[in-house]
Amino acid sequence: MASNSATRNVKTVLLRALLLTHRYLGIAVGWLLLMWCVSGVVMMYVGYPLLSASERHASLATLKITRCCKLSNEVFAADQAIGAFRVEMLAGTPVLRVEPDFGAPQLIDLQTGLVRDEFTAGDALSVARDYINQHSKSTAVTPTLLGLIDHDQWTVYGDEDQRPLFHLALDDTQRTQLYVSSVSGALVQKTTRPQRFWNWLGAVPHWLYLTQLRERVALWTHVIVWSSVLGSFLAALGLGLGVWQLRRSDGQLHSPYRGWKYWHHVPGLVFGLMVLTWVVSGLLSMNPWGWLETQGAARDARQIQGRPPTWSRVREVIEQLPQARLATNTVALDATVLQGKLFVVASTRNDAHTRFDSTWRLAPLRDTDINQVATLLSTNAVTSGAFTRSKPNVQLLTQPDAYYYNQAQQRASLPVWRVALSDVQATRYYLDPITGNLLSKVDDNARWYRWLHSGLHRMDFNSLLRSRPLWDLWMWLLLSGATVTCGTGTWLAVKHLRGK
Repeated sequence: MASNSATRNVKTVLLRALLLTHRYLGIAVGWLLLMWCVSGVVMMYVGYPLLSASERHASLATLKITRCCKLSNEVFAADQAIGAFRVEMLAGTPVLRVEPDFGAPQLIDLQTGLVRDEFTAGDALSVARDYINQHSKSTAVTPTLLGLIDHDQWTVYGDEDQRPLFHLALDDTQRTQLYVSSVSGALVQKTTRPQRFWNWLGAVPHWLYLTQLRERVALWTHVIVWSSVLGSFLAALGLGLGVWQLRRSDGQLHSPYRGWKYWHHVPGLVFGLMVLTWVVSGLLSMNPWGWLETQGAARDARQIQGRPPTWSRVREVIEQLPQARLATNTVALDATVLQGKLFVVASTRNDAHTRFDSTWRLAPLRDTDINQVATLLSTNAVTSGAFTRSKPNVQLLTQPDAYYYNQAQQRASLPVWRVALSDVQATRYYLDPITGNLLSKVDDNARWYRWLHSGLHRMDFNSLLRSRPLWDLWMWLLLSGATVTCGTGTWLAVKHLRGK
């Protein structure tokens, strides 16, 4: 008898301790879980502003290369390795943007051959007018310079060597705002009024993307990770307590609570697992402590490309540019290297791409090029100690697969070459069909990340579940239940504080 009484006392003390822990954790981070649920609904439809390559191409003026292309001998040493270069128009003049492997990027005027050391507000306004000419149906739209900034809410992260940025506003119907680098003259960000409004309800609270916090990357990372850890513990504890508190009566299970506690307990039993799943999978999106980091992707990308070209080689290619037979709506030329050979990809305003060799002859990617890359990747796997049983499987995908697919506001570029190795991790590589360069690598860690984050966080397990409107209905149902669970818990926390 005494033993049973002692056991009951221990259970009572333990239950009370767990309930108090759950209550005060709810006071501390319950509101955060509620905010994540509500802002997650917004993010289903509006993503954080991001200027894609295709959007940037659509904003550029058509290339005019009849009066180019001069280059000074003194910009770089002849044997300087060049990581990337691009040709495009800037303020009515063709320019060459060069990124050496080591050292500062340079912007070269291709009509004079000289480096442009200064980029003015007038040049930024010219970039904005080019954008207007390509995007606005009205000739009355004008740009206004708002100032020169280092960071704001929509440029809180990105290439630091492009700053400060000219901030411009357009008086179009979308109230578009543009950000132009004062270093390179490149358009680096674009936002519209609807994007800005909905992001204050979506991505900004969901990612805790307040400028002052996000600027401090280490601090922001710790805040996200540890608040997610606390939120995971809160959800797990609540789910366990919810099951523990069920009472059996008349052969059925009942909640012992009434009022707001009842409406927190019952939805928590039904949707508590989803709340826990979303918090944990959100935590994994940060890849804390490098748990699910893909191994060797950067190394493989460099090996696919091979040795970068020298400045003397780049000069030869650019000086022959007037001989190139480009499409009439070409807006950009980008360097690409495959197995140590230099090529140039011409992009049009409607985002069509053509590859040329270093003498400006058409050079589309061939099956033999991809097979050589596949052999290289397979050989590297053997060298690194991975076991391979057969030659790699090479396939041109025209439809997404389980690891290369369309996500919320991000579409996978198709077709794509897939190289599947027979190593111990069944590694998959996805290669660009124009350049042959690496787009994505999937190893064991990447698979875990795909299913534990993308799968669980977005309920994105296959093409059927991600098809719309089925996905919307599914997500609305789950998010509604999770919101009720977190909302009632937050209200109970508020009531407790008011009572105190």
